[in-house]
Amino acid sequence: MDKALTIPSNLVQILRAALITELGNAASAIAGFSEPDDDAGPEDLSDLLEEFDAHRAILEAIGLEQEGEHGPVEVDIDVHGDVLRAALESELAVRRDFLDVDPSFEGAAQQRERAARDVRALEASLADLDDHE
Repeated sequence: MDKALTIPSNLVQILRAALITELGNAASAIAGFSEPDDDAGPEDLSDLLEEFDAHRAILEAIGLEQEGEHGPVEVDIDVHGDVLRAALESELAVRRDFLDVDPSFEGAAQQRERAARDVRALEASLADLDDHE
């Protein structure tokens, strides 16, 4: 690994969930090719398959375990940097949305607190990624 980024243990599960979501999005787009579309060509399907494979590869690199304690993981940013950045940025947008919760809802304060912690961690990882590139 020439350039590696350490994903802290508190972000491993969050990153894994973001990558699984991105895999699902790519799979859904791939499934769309089961219906004839005059505008879609083989290169479009090839691009989607490459996107799917890229998300699968980083998911396998960080590990597939979804339960239990997770230690920090090293991600080769020469290989996975673009996909890592996209997943972190996507999840950051989701976690920022979680900050905007109606305070009258049960558990709103806990959700806001958890989301704020996650936002800080995601922002720190993106800053670290910027420093490594």
